[in-house]
Amino acid sequence: MFVLGLVLMSLSCASPQPDVVEARFPTDTPDEGGPYQVSVHTWGPVDSVQLLVDGASWSEDTASVLAMTSTKPDHWAGLIPGAKQGEVVTLRLRINGPGGTLLFPRSRPHTFRILELESGCSPECEANETCVDGRCRAREICLNDGQCLAGQRCERGQCIPDQNECDDNTQCPGALRCENGLCQPECSDSDECDSNQTCIDGLCQTPPPDCSTNEECNTGQICTDGRCEDDDGLCPGGCPESQFCAQTLGRCVECVSDEDCGSGSVCRLRENRCTEPCGRDANEPNDSIEDATDIRAETLLSARSCLADTDFFRATDGVDSLKIVGIEAQQTGVFLVFYEGSVAIEEIYVESEDTLPLLSPVFSVTAADIEVEYDVFTFRDDEPIQCEEDVFEPNDARNLATLIGSQGALVSANLCPDNIDWFGVRRRRRDGPGELVIKTIGPSLDIELQNSEGEPLEDIRLTGFPNPVRLEDNGPWTVLNYGDPRETVFLNVDCRLCGNVGTPYWIASRAEPQDGNCPEDIFEPNQGPNNAALIARTGDATELPDMTVCDHDEDWYLIDKVNDSSLRFTIEFVRQRGDIDLFLYSDSLELIDYDIDGSGEHQVFIDAALPEGTYFVRVALFGGGRHTYTGRIQP
Repeated sequence: MFVLGLVLMSLSCASPQPDVVEARFPTDTPDEGGPYQVSVHTWGPVDSVQLLVDGASWSEDTASVLAMTSTKPDHWAGLIPGAKQGEVVTLRLRINGPGGTLLFPRSRPHTFRILELESGCSPECEANETCVDGRCRAREICLNDGQCLAGQRCERGQCIPDQNECDDNTQCPGALRCENGLCQPECSDSDECDSNQTCIDGLCQTPPPDCSTNEECNTGQICTDGRCEDDDGLCPGGCPESQFCAQTLGRCVECVSDEDCGSGSVCRLRENRCTEPCGRDANEPNDSIEDATDIRAETLLSARSCLADTDFFRATDGVDSLKIVGIEAQQTGVFLVFYEGSVAIEEIYVESEDTLPLLSPVFSVTAADIEVEYDVFTFRDDEPIQCEEDVFEPNDARNLATLIGSQGALVSANLCPDNIDWFGVRRRRRDGPGELVIKTIGPSLDIELQNSEGEPLEDIRLTGFPNPVRLEDNGPWTVLNYGDPRETVFLNVDCRLCGNVGTPYWIASRAEPQDGNCPEDIFEPNQGPNNAALIARTGDATELPDMTVCDHDEDWYLIDKVNDSSLRFTIEFVRQRGDIDLFLYSDSLELIDYDIDGSGEHQVFIDAALPEGTYFVRVALFGGGRHTYTGRIQP
């Protein structure tokens, strides 16, 4: 959504005229709600920066003048209000300083258009056609006879000849067949079908299941593969799916030993249920002081503990640097113990969440009940806040929320400590279901989505490095689907674990993606890890030209690492047409590296120190629609 401009700076001994290092302007967008964000990095002494919007013939006397805000030294940001669909917005920067005034762009104003969301077909489509993206296409199904051509009728969703006349089977729709010059049903009785099928509505079909649970069967029967069958008496009533009858126990169970469970799971014998090992998490093994997990300043780690599993941590920056340790526990409380050497010097019970002075570099966490998930984080409390407010302030309360459009909006913001940012997603009558894509390069981000009445719809936390993240976790990048409300929905963004450092984040709004309109490139289908495209490397560098990624169709690649080699995967794209993000996963889909900082080039590295094996690369569009990119793999 931005145009990036780079300008070489000229130096002089006198007080120089202001100049531009980098400017980001809005580009064509379907978002008529706005606001549209403009930012500029200036050079030289600057007193003020103004936005000149829609000036007639670009006379400064007739332009609408909007002041821009200084966000940090030599950086300015401003907002342009929303515009109507079909309207062209023109803008220019006026940069004022002691050395003079600069108009940028120098040659002519920048323009962008508010796109039409829908386009019709001209001439109009035939009765058996529908208008898709401005083109008439044949209907795949019909709902009534009026959607068929003359001489046809709608039957079972297909347009067929009124008289069912035919010469061969190709002239009959669906499963009908041509007999005696007429399209006839496939069957009239189940005897004409295979033994496992039944004649239903003239078609041979597999009958629906008789049952899904034992309660749906008669006395003395159990539900097996969707059919009610006589009980053999081994386990009265039979066993549900995923369980079996343990003869030694005389009941249905998931397991009696670890071998009955999948890889990475163990059998909890008290319940005969497969589960992850008690307290097992990505920080293991850290069950002793000697194996304590290192934790640095401004770090968040997610963990799990139980009565039989105590987790140890060591503050590598020492007590002098790390002043505060925070605990946020779910399900039940935890015991936090500080150690001097191997001797416990203080034990504190944390019921749900608390921040405490770091009494010693080594501490442990133990669940107060059977098992608990928790976050541990550290930060300094004796340093000044390092954060610059963004252009959306003040939006610290729901009634001060910055309103954005439901489709095509792109927000680049910064969240400061002890602050909450609020946004409202403005809904229009013609809008359908929508989504918000959110990402951060900070350690964490807490997000709550609310309806117009203030009721919570979703509450999540984004987490990035150094916290271990798997694909099914939110990680640093997520999509929130808020369905099809008819009123404004609200989003508040907080960072309870950020300490004294600000956190940059991005929000994009888009319509709920629709399948089927993404152009295919040479590696399709490769929209997930299960069908990732294997990249065979040849020579020093492997090029992936003219790749396409869509909001509903990510690109996944499979790369084999051999010996102690290292590889770099790079993508390049035109930033003003959209933002594309890059992720690297292990073969178990644990996040290893990512590059999502909003620039026009991203890289991830398969380091030489990583073990030999298979790695996944994920390319994801941040926002809606589609975009193209060029990929490159090289040592």
